[in-house]
Amino acid sequence: MTAVEMRSSKPQYAADVEASESSSSEGYQLAQPRMERRFHRWQMVGFSCTIMITWEGLLFVFTYGLENGGPAGLIYGFIFCWIGYLAVVLSLAELVSMMPNAAGQYYWVGNLAPPRYGSFLSWMTGWQQFLAWQADIASAAYLASEVLLGLVNLNIPSYVPKGWQVTLVLYAIMLFALAFNTVLIRFLPQVEWMILMIHILGFIVIAVPVTYFAKHNTASEVFTTLLTLGDYSPGTSFFVGLTTSVFAFLGADGAIHMCEEVDNAAVEVPKSLVHSITINGFLGFGMMLMMLFCIGDVKDALNSPTGFPFIQIFQQALPNSTAFTTGLASLLLVLLVSAVVSVTAAASRVTWAFARDDGLPGSSHLKKANDKVKLPVWSIVLSFVITLLLGLINIGSATAFNAVISLMVASYLASYIMPIALLAWKRWTKQDLQMGPWHMGRFGLVINVVAIIWTAVVFVFSFWPTSASVTLQTMNWAVLLWGGSFVLGCLLYIRQRKSFKTLAMA
Repeated sequence: MTAVEMRSSKPQYAADVEASESSSSEGYQLAQPRMERRFHRWQMVGFSCTIMITWEGLLFVFTYGLENGGPAGLIYGFIFCWIGYLAVVLSLAELVSMMPNAAGQYYWVGNLAPPRYGSFLSWMTGWQQFLAWQADIASAAYLASEVLLGLVNLNIPSYVPKGWQVTLVLYAIMLFALAFNTVLIRFLPQVEWMILMIHILGFIVIAVPVTYFAKHNTASEVFTTLLTLGDYSPGTSFFVGLTTSVFAFLGADGAIHMCEEVDNAAVEVPKSLVHSITINGFLGFGMMLMMLFCIGDVKDALNSPTGFPFIQIFQQALPNSTAFTTGLASLLLVLLVSAVVSVTAAASRVTWAFARDDGLPGSSHLKKANDKVKLPVWSIVLSFVITLLLGLINIGSATAFNAVISLMVASYLASYIMPIALLAWKRWTKQDLQMGPWHMGRFGLVINVVAIIWTAVVFVFSFWPTSASVTLQTMNWAVLLWGGSFVLGCLLYIRQRKSFKTLAMA
């Protein structure tokens, strides 16, 4: 127990454990239809950890932080992001304990917002969730495809991956994810527990040999070297480079959207959120330090022919053993493909919950849960199809596809800030709040405010280009995509506003 007291007592709180089974006598209604409760706490910790894959995710997007911030920027940026994300996760944990529902953020907004604005704010939050999770599947599958073909390039230097080849590999990975989320779903809880073990042990398997064999940079080089290869000022460069650490924690709310498949969700889901952000934070920071001490020349790592600095660092540790590098990178690939499976599961539940409240066109089909397997099959299929379509963008332009990844970051952050802001507002104005069995007591408001400020800052910098010298190739088109998606969302809301149900408190 830390200075922040995490309570599990049950005095005056509406959404106690039974809230996740039907509804609270105080008014938080859980919608139908329902999924089979197939997950327990540590299976959900595994699920959440494999969605975030923090220490692995850092390696996949190491380039952003190296170019803008360098070693010192990466270290202090990671600490900044870990603290910020912890505040966000603690706030979300309180909310899911109050109102355990697969809809998550938009459902909470519908309950907490003033009635006059509740419907619009709830729908727009749900729209941001939908965009974020669909883009997350595509980005995870895209990175897995890039890593696989990067390993082919490592072993066959004459091979240069083409955009259409990346897309075809992405399709194969998505077929695997589709199978695991439908016909093989009964194995998913056990697999998530196994992947959690690989996630933790894999850290050791990679960190020990690389640290032992690689030449080490000095502490001064690691902790004081600040790079501004994007031609920004040092301060701006630091914030632009936060993309690496922000990306590594994305999907921290994944367990929330599975809460209707978790026993005792009002208690177990908050605990799994906190456990996963803690485990991933320590592993991520450890991997960050290890890679920076073993990186050698930063520019050599950035110019890796595989496109991934971490592969170059592995190869430098044992320069005469391509098999060594391939083996370590293959372990990362397994974990990344596992993340695609988990992200697909969470994304489909977000889609299903939004459709269940008639928030999307075609909701009458998307909200159906198959009675035999107790799964939102149509929502799973829609998530699969959307990823296939997004994968086509990469054939035409990798820059355009990278904008989709940046859109994911902005949409995630936008979906977090609204419910946390409303929770803080209710606390600040001392309105009646029916807290759940898991809450932060008197520290809650301070942590909520920290989460809001951090999210707002990172949201703004998520639209920054990686270089101050902006061209068509270096421009971050996410600002255009996010703005366009917001306008599209407003138009869709006009269409859906009469049928959309916010499930607000009676």
